[in-house]
Amino acid sequence: MSNLNTKKQKIWSQPIRVECSDHPQLITSRTVNSRLWFVNNPKMEERILGFLAKYQQQYGVIIYAFVMVGNHYHLLAKFPLANRAAFCRDFNARIAEAARYYVKSFGSGPLFGRRYTCQAIPTEKDLEDCFYYCALQPVSSGLSDRISGYPAYNSFQDAMNQRNRTYRVFRGEDYKNAKRKNPKTKALHYWSYYTLELSVLSTSESASDSQYKQQLLKQLETRRLKLIDARRSEGKGFCNKELLRKVKPGSLPKESKTGGRRPLVLTICPIARRKYLEWYFATVEAYRSASHAFLAGNLEVDFPPGTYRPTCKVLAA
Repeated sequence: MSNLNTKKQKIWSQPIRVECSDHPQLITSRTVNSRLWFVNNPKMEERILGFLAKYQQQYGVIIYAFVMVGNHYHLLAKFPLANRAAFCRDFNARIAEAARYYVKSFGSGPLFGRRYTCQAIPTEKDLEDCFYYCALQPVSSGLSDRISGYPAYNSFQDAMNQRNRTYRVFRGEDYKNAKRKNPKTKALHYWSYYTLELSVLSTSESASDSQYKQQLLKQLETRRLKLIDARRSEGKGFCNKELLRKVKPGSLPKESKTGGRRPLVLTICPIARRKYLEWYFATVEAYRSASHAFLAGNLEVDFPPGTYRPTCKVLAA
């Protein structure tokens, strides 16, 4: 590796996030040390889902799947307005606030251990695979041999039944500001309602409601049995509801994924992978060139679509 490339590796230590409106993405956020903060807390879960619905509406996000599993969540979504960064910033901040409010043992400090990861899903087949990957998280993790056996939100049932849920969200900041001006302000006027909408997989858009439900159940069961066979072949079993309900918030899991970078793109198609990576690295290179020019004092330099200007002072005198 050349000296120039070595320097670039040091400067760009994290993968550069490029906004993409063309493809769905798998968003993953994991807690510090993989501690189990998302367990046995229905009120916190309800609040998190309310904020998910709020920011879905605010940022125009298309959501296919959402699942919470102990120490992380997966969100399968598309961002037509290329605003994933703003969405994740606000959503993760509200999750952290909910953890501090509803989990008395949480204390202080950050909830999430690192920045969220995002992986592009370039084809319809990849989207379908990722949809079931999210749905079957409790099974693949050994938490339950059925998704119904894990006591936390899993969007599969709502997606299968094409059921939208409405949540009530309190506008705390608006209420505080109004309260300062008028001490008699009542909190009941500062509740808003948001509906969490789950999109149908395009591979089944032409199917009737009953056919769609049957297709999803059949695919889920086929994949579930494969995961069970794979775990048992490794000598691994599954937890039960009684044990899961005894888990204390903040405890450490017996085993968890740590470290390592996730692939930038999730696909079984080599052509789709190559096409996405060519676009991604071309954008990254253009961003690097623009950033160096900007930091050197060229404030009028154009940045490629999907990237942001550095939020720092320029180096030029």
